[in-house]
Amino acid sequence: MEVLNGLKYITIRGAGYFCNVKLYEDEKSKIKFAVKELKKEHYQNDEYRYRLLREVELLKDLQGCENIIELIDSGNDREKEKLWYMMPFADFTLYDYIKRNNSTLNKGDRYAIVDQVIQAIKYAHNKNIVHRDISANNVLVFIKNGQINIKVSDFGLGKDTESISHYTKSSASGYGQILYVSPEQRTMLKSATVKSDIYSLGKLVYFILTGKDPDNLKQCELSSLISKSVEENPENRFNDISDFENHYNALKRLQFDQEIPIEYITLHDLLQSKEEIDWVKLHQFMVMGTYTNHVYDDYIEPVNTLLLRDNNLYNYYQSLGSNVRSFVNTYSERLDECYGLYGWPFDAMNTFGEVLFKLVRTVNDDETRLICLKQLWHLAFEADRWKIQSEINTVFNKTYIPESIQTQLAEYITSKSLRVDMKHFSSASLPRIVKIGIINANQIADRQAKEREQALQNEENDFPF
Repeated sequence: MEVLNGLKYITIRGAGYFCNVKLYEDEKSKIKFAVKELKKEHYQNDEYRYRLLREVELLKDLQGCENIIELIDSGNDREKEKLWYMMPFADFTLYDYIKRNNSTLNKGDRYAIVDQVIQAIKYAHNKNIVHRDISANNVLVFIKNGQINIKVSDFGLGKDTESISHYTKSSASGYGQILYVSPEQRTMLKSATVKSDIYSLGKLVYFILTGKDPDNLKQCELSSLISKSVEENPENRFNDISDFENHYNALKRLQFDQEIPIEYITLHDLLQSKEEIDWVKLHQFMVMGTYTNHVYDDYIEPVNTLLLRDNNLYNYYQSLGSNVRSFVNTYSERLDECYGLYGWPFDAMNTFGEVLFKLVRTVNDDETRLICLKQLWHLAFEADRWKIQSEINTVFNKTYIPESIQTQLAEYITSKSLRVDMKHFSSASLPRIVKIGIINANQIADRQAKEREQALQNEENDFPF
């Protein structure tokens, strides 16, 4: 019978490529323990041996945080080629726990889990340790007296950002679990930074909130947090875990500290407050686009007033980055609704144009600009607003229409089949594809006009009197 430090071996509970996780039990107390052990056939592999040794050293540095797994004991017997460390045995991995209980977990449970994960990563980062393998399978769940206690584990890919050592080598196999790992880490393990952990943490928060694997992220109540965390370019993510936590706490307060249910609060209501603008909180309402009476009064007019005042749009963009795109999408949808309604001042279309022009010039995001440019085309030529026509050449140029959106914009223009005089763009460096789109639209409009004229002539010939 295999015995380790007086504990009885029960069974293997998990296996990776180079390690096994074994279950041991104290026969007297019946307390169970998990032992992560290097497979004997890999003991002579320097890389695998050093990775597990490094994990033990990192765990020693991380003791003291209740949300990081405890290191109970460890050993390295060179003669017997046995390298291991012991930790408490968990009831579940977070992945198994949420998949099993997803239908019964309430909002408070989910946020409590996120709180604890954040505290673990924050503790590690404050000690300059990057995890590099944050995922639902590397978070352990302990249930005690009905309470969920979360402990982050598996620091096998972890690195000390203040050291340059063997453990930061890019050749290490296993760069983290593919659904969670950041693009730069996927390319080269040693490229991972705290922002790589932020990326993985954003994916993990999505899984905790929705119970769905983070391969196709959809809207949820923490979308602004998640979207910024998983930006492809690390520079567009949160600067550090404190930045992430502050944004998270602002959204959390919005969910739990609001006396009026969030779905009943309009942007107009929120902006009546004289408090300093909390852009994270405000963004949530701007994306929701809730209104009760009229979309113009409750949503569009308050947005226009807010964003055209002082440096508000710039400050909003600095706070939310490309997440502003989700607001712009909602704003565009609400404009479309408004066009079909009565009970609002139609000359406000010029104000819509002011906001859209300002967005195009401020927000350096291709998709955001595409949404705005389509709306400006509608206002200028479908709604025939001469003021917008006179300024449209200032944004319909190569500066604001990058190659990535030229084809989509050209397709949109062509689909409208409107005759538009090219003189509106005489002073603009209009992209060739967009220019072709306008020409095509003009040709379609001319052909349709001739067809209508011919149809009218045929009617007159059929009824000469």
